[in-house]
Amino acid sequence: MPEADKILSQHEVDALLSAIDSGAGPAAEEAQTEPYDFRRPSRVPPGPLRVVHSIHESFARELQPVLSGMLLKSVEARLSGVHQLPLGEFVSSLPNPSVLVLLTAAPLEGSFLLSIHPSIAGPLVERMLGAGKLNSAPRERGLSTLEWNVAETLIQRILGALAAAWAPMTPVTFAVAGRESDPQALKVDAVNEPVVVVTLELAMGDQRGSMDVLFPAMAIEPHFARMVPPAPFSPKKSGEAHPEELSRRLAPAEVELAIHLPPATIRLGDLQGLRPGDYLVTPVPHAGPVRVSIEGRLKFLARLGSLKDRKAAKIVGSAAEEGGGSSGEMTLMRGGEPGPAAPGPSAREALTQLPLEATVVLGERTMKLQEVLVLKPGDLLSFDRAADEPLELRVSGRTIAEGTAVKIGERFGLRLTSLGRVRPSGGRS
Repeated sequence: MPEADKILSQHEVDALLSAIDSGAGPAAEEAQTEPYDFRRPSRVPPGPLRVVHSIHESFARELQPVLSGMLLKSVEARLSGVHQLPLGEFVSSLPNPSVLVLLTAAPLEGSFLLSIHPSIAGPLVERMLGAGKLNSAPRERGLSTLEWNVAETLIQRILGALAAAWAPMTPVTFAVAGRESDPQALKVDAVNEPVVVVTLELAMGDQRGSMDVLFPAMAIEPHFARMVPPAPFSPKKSGEAHPEELSRRLAPAEVELAIHLPPATIRLGDLQGLRPGDYLVTPVPHAGPVRVSIEGRLKFLARLGSLKDRKAAKIVGSAAEEGGGSSGEMTLMRGGEPGPAAPGPSAREALTQLPLEATVVLGERTMKLQEVLVLKPGDLLSFDRAADEPLELRVSGRTIAEGTAVKIGERFGLRLTSLGRVRPSGGRS
């Protein structure tokens, strides 16, 4: 391109300046926000979720030659997606009849579920029975006893490919624990249990359909540390033994337990201009662990969730695995109507740049010390606050605002709904 062509003419410069002055120029892209639903928590962080995606991409590649060689016909398998959703929502979306295989996956916790859509399960079984031309009409019945027996060989080959794909992360032995055609026969009790659903698309000639592999999020929680790069400088402290007499005397005492996001810093200048409708974007990933503190001291890491429409958290590890300190700086994103700034002391311009420690409090309660001493990873903590109840923003230990939880990109955010001391600091719910 000639150098002269890169130089704007005076007419082009004037037009560009006019567009900027009138506001017609390109505007900064607004961040996309969505409400954070405690009833549908993201239990698997982005890092481990990418590993799950990679495992099942390998599974799809392994599955193609296995099925093609077994059926003597080309079968294509492609990973369609990996999703997190409540167990009840997935079960209610299944067609009736379906091909459902309940699995154990030692040594992983929980049960796995293999679901093959009837639009492809029927043709696969018919092909194994020697059908030359496959029936294109949709099946309106489940598999017969003979067809289930034939499908057993197919299922074992699928489980062999699945075990091979999981082997690099952890050796898993899949075994059939039951089989069903009616989704309602699964008798799901924990309808809100977070699960990971991996969907593959299978194609054999003109016949197409989906195959889902479902497993509870808790099955891979113990392996999160191996599914993401280890954090540097994370020393592990050995537990200190408590004298029996001291434990016996202090066990009935009540202590305050609080669950909150890792603390971050916020500028004094941003605090002076806060108004309802503004967004505070934290440096914390929305699927990342939160902190559990006992009497203000960091003790555990936990995952957010809900229990019977109440806020809850599941302990997943010791606080020593993360370490303390600030996680970064909160950023202010305007979203409210212009108006007077929140009341506060006047300060010079230089003071407005001072960073203050801020954190978002998710819930608080009191527990007996004897209950706290036996807490361990896997235990569930529930709170009296409803899942959709506002959260508190505390700065330097004082509650200054309330808001609703939102996801802003991959970050946890807070949309402010009210300012001022809305609830006594340190209140217990």
